[in-house]
Amino acid sequence: MPEYDSLIKHTLFGIRYLLVVIDEAHEFRNVGPKHSAALTIVGQSKARLIMTATPLQTSTKVCP
Repeated sequence: MPEYDSLIKHTLFGIRYLLVVIDEAHEFRNVGPKHSAALTIVGQSKARLIMTATPLQTSTKVCP
């Protein structure tokens, strides 16, 4: 696409970011177009803060 390079400068993908914050990062395990777009923007940042509220242990069993 010959116009792609000139048009991308005016979108979110044409910006360099200092910090990108992703909340609910556990959702990025599933591949899809929205996730790919977000990960592209993450790649354009100098610093990344990835957060999730998913507990490390999700089992309800009682451990001895």
